[in-house]
Amino acid sequence: MIPKYLKIKGLYSYKTEQEIHFDQLTEAALFGIFGAVGSGKSSILEAITFALYGDTERLNNKGDDRTYNMMNLRSDDLSIDFECLAGKDAEHYRFSVRGKRNSKNFMDVKTFERKAYLKMNGEWSPITADDVAEKVIGLSYENFRRTIIIPQGRFQEFIELRDNDRTKMMKELFNLDKYDLSRKVGSLNSKNKLTLENIKGQLVSLGDATPDMVAHEGYHLKLVRQEIQTLSEQLAIENEFDKALTELKQVALKIQNLNTQVIDLQGKSDFFTQKEATLKTYEICSRQFKSLLEIKKSNQIVLERNEEIFNKNKNRLAVIESLVVEDQKKLEILRPQYEQKETLLSEAKELETVIEILENQSQLSKKSGAIERGLTIQKTKEEELVNLKNQKQEIEIQNDKLKSELPDIQEFSSVKSWFSTMDSLQETKKNTKEEAENLQKELVQKQTFLVEKIQEINKNFNLQIPNNCTSEILENTFAILLKNIENEQEILSEKLQNLNTQEALQKYATDLKEGDECPLCGAVHHPGLSVGEHDFNAEIAKIKSKITDLQKIPARIRAAQMPVEKIFVEVLNLEKTKVLIRNKWEEIKLKIDAHEQDFVWEKFNKADKEGFEKLFNSVANLQKQVSDNENFIKNLSLNFEQETQSKIKDIDTPLMNLQTEISVLKTTIETLIKQLSKVQIQDYEKQSKESVLSLIKSLKTQYETV
Repeated sequence: MIPKYLKIKGLYSYKTEQEIHFDQLTEAALFGIFGAVGSGKSSILEAITFALYGDTERLNNKGDDRTYNMMNLRSDDLSIDFECLAGKDAEHYRFSVRGKRNSKNFMDVKTFERKAYLKMNGEWSPITADDVAEKVIGLSYENFRRTIIIPQGRFQEFIELRDNDRTKMMKELFNLDKYDLSRKVGSLNSKNKLTLENIKGQLVSLGDATPDMVAHEGYHLKLVRQEIQTLSEQLAIENEFDKALTELKQVALKIQNLNTQVIDLQGKSDFFTQKEATLKTYEICSRQFKSLLEIKKSNQIVLERNEEIFNKNKNRLAVIESLVVEDQKKLEILRPQYEQKETLLSEAKELETVIEILENQSQLSKKSGAIERGLTIQKTKEEELVNLKNQKQEIEIQNDKLKSELPDIQEFSSVKSWFSTMDSLQETKKNTKEEAENLQKELVQKQTFLVEKIQEINKNFNLQIPNNCTSEILENTFAILLKNIENEQEILSEKLQNLNTQEALQKYATDLKEGDECPLCGAVHHPGLSVGEHDFNAEIAKIKSKITDLQKIPARIRAAQMPVEKIFVEVLNLEKTKVLIRNKWEEIKLKIDAHEQDFVWEKFNKADKEGFEKLFNSVANLQKQVSDNENFIKNLSLNFEQETQSKIKDIDTPLMNLQTEISVLKTTIETLIKQLSKVQIQDYEKQSKESVLSLIKSLKTQYETV
């Protein structure tokens, strides 16, 4: 492992962030870290160890509150970033540690989060942090601690390790396991002995094998394999038959289940008929009474709210009247006491009451004007709601009329589906016809090309093959031609051999003299010796030329035969395709006839698709109009409800509150007027508030003077 970079923050004595770049230090292959005691030298090694293994020597896992003690007391977070080169390929690794202190509890430091990364293609890719250091560095935490990071006062432990532990550590440090071959050799030797004993046992069971026995067993093995193949083929057939029976059984079970369902549904036909009648009754009632029920519901809500407001106002009025009665009683009690002495003060107070009455009358006048304006707005809003209601009812009547004019949509869909299926069948018929015509054209072209090839063969090989011949006739003709060529080659070869023999004999006869021993028969006398000069070379060359020409003919025949045979195969395939197309044509015709029989709708003409399409589009438009009307009715209902709620909230309720306030003002004014005994309200209605206040001040001054 070669360190490259280390960044520490919040660890032990390192409060602020510190960085160490090891590249310049490791270039010299040796460097040191120096400093006073407690300056943080060991903390650097502790940071590296904890980043790699998640463990340290200074603090243990269980006995100490490690995370709290590792974090600097004046820091709220801890971070360690360590980069190094490790492994056989010196790959670039990064190890990070992150920790935070609980902001609400100083003593609470959460478990540190450790992560590991591997640099691939210039980017950091996350890897599992657990045990990664041990795998890439090749040292366990214990041996890393003993050899690389030796804490103060712990070197004695390294020296006093037992032999077994020290040997294990040295093997791990210097990779000595590859030289410990005794266990592998012993294991391999035992395995070889076991294999040898098995082979010997097999040889003993075979006994003395002779070539005849081997041949006999080979023949027997061949028979067994043939029997296995036969049985395998029979098994495959049986499996196919069993598969077919299984599928047939499943189909039978499915049919039985369907029949059971049909019987069950037939038994429930009365139930579904009753449900259908109930549904129709519900639809009629919904169309006829839905809007009325909604209006009734809305009116009921308004009535309940009005009753609630009325009850509240009634209770408030009762409270006010009770207060007035109490005040009158108090007044009757106090009046005799102050009637004589307090006349002036009483009159001043009554004048103050007059001011209050005048102010209430002013408010009453303003609120009455507001009531009149509100009633005008309320009337306008009610007229708008009536218009909305009438519009909704008119559209509902129109929509019900349109619904009554709607035909049976299911019937139209069925007819539409019939026309679509017929169009598909006609299109298939048209395509099949075009396919047959194209096939016929191609077949004619192939047959024309075949005739041309046959005529070319007749011309090149001097044959008389008919133009309408079959592939068998052509093959037999070529076979006869090849046989004739072979016979002619044999005749020419025999003739060539005779000419060569005669040429050799002529040569011997020319060189043979009387008295010389004949090399053929051994005689020394040669009566009747033919010594004529005859040139055999020209005949031999001519025959060889013919043989050479004949030897080239089979290749020419094969070259001419192959394209023709290919055309025959193509024509045969086209004929087969033609039969398939003809069958397809007949099948389509049958389907079209059967489909025409399925047209059972008397009020439609199956020959007038355009007329049906127009009618279908008109029905679709009518259905869309009904749907649009229903949506519009729904929006009108929602708008009516919203406008009604808005009227209640923005108009009715404020008007009721104004009416309540006006009632309270009237009651208050009447009550205050009743309290007047020494003055009359009519005398002060046209006076200003300032003049009345001036009069009150004068009366109070007179009272104080008295």
